[in-house]
Amino acid sequence: MTELIQTSQVQEHGATRIPDDDEPVLACTFGIQVSAVDDMESDLYFQRKEGTDSLWMEAEPRYRSESITAPTHGSAKNACKRLFKAHIRKPQRCESITRLISPGLLSASDYQSAFEEVLLEVDHEESFLEGYPVIACKFWLSIIVDNIDAVLYFQRDGITDSVWVKTEYDYGADPITAPTRGSAKRACKRLFKEHIRQHGGYQFPGKLISAELLSAWSYRSALKEVVHEIDENKRQADQHRHAEIVEAARALRLRPEPSGDSPNNWIAKCPGGPHSIMVAPTSNEFGCGYCRIKGGPDILREFANR
Repeated sequence: MTELIQTSQVQEHGATRIPDDDEPVLACTFGIQVSAVDDMESDLYFQRKEGTDSLWMEAEPRYRSESITAPTHGSAKNACKRLFKAHIRKPQRCESITRLISPGLLSASDYQSAFEEVLLEVDHEESFLEGYPVIACKFWLSIIVDNIDAVLYFQRDGITDSVWVKTEYDYGADPITAPTRGSAKRACKRLFKEHIRQHGGYQFPGKLISAELLSAWSYRSALKEVVHEIDENKRQADQHRHAEIVEAARALRLRPEPSGDSPNNWIAKCPGGPHSIMVAPTSNEFGCGYCRIKGGPDILREFANR
């Protein structure tokens, strides 16, 4: 990570010009130290162009850093600060930011708070090395026709990352685990999405109550991304609507429909109880783990007519 050095007091400028589309604008000027070289001035630029926000640093002689980019989101000032924080987080081998010289689109207060917020993140990340679970967020969990309070927990033990859900009725699910990779926040969102995928058939996160490790934005985007995946899987699975096993389930009034968990799978009502059967059009088979039965269209018809 770029070395974080306490910024000096800088007077706020007056009204700052908001950039027009496609036009780079000076975010601020600050001092950097490169290896043993004395403190030198560097300009930070922000650009909003064709749906993408970019931020980069330029310094003499002929030095320009790699751009930090992200899809356009929110106001230019907020996006500039968000990308500046990403710039601070990015590992640097030979430079450190020393002091703010003059603010621009990025105000002196936003410059200072960006450092403070990243330092808090660093402290938070280090706390995960102890292996203690932390609350990621609290939300309503929709189960069939009811909503219950739920808490998402995240744990990092140095080898494995885990998330799991607890509710007031102890109605949760097995932990979702994966090898430790990336920041705790990104790992938490990644595992939360996997939790939704694995349990979306009978429980789905609803209204966010409070955000902690998992931010409100990450919570909403996780839901949006998984819903998009489900919709796309259903769209692709619909091409199997005339498969023999699907037609057999439809003729038996078992209401077959794409499951959404893959581009091929379908589900249908089970003739043997108040649950679902899995229908696999590509293999022309169905299966029910509760009733312990599987087979092709003929076996499904026999099962339904018992």
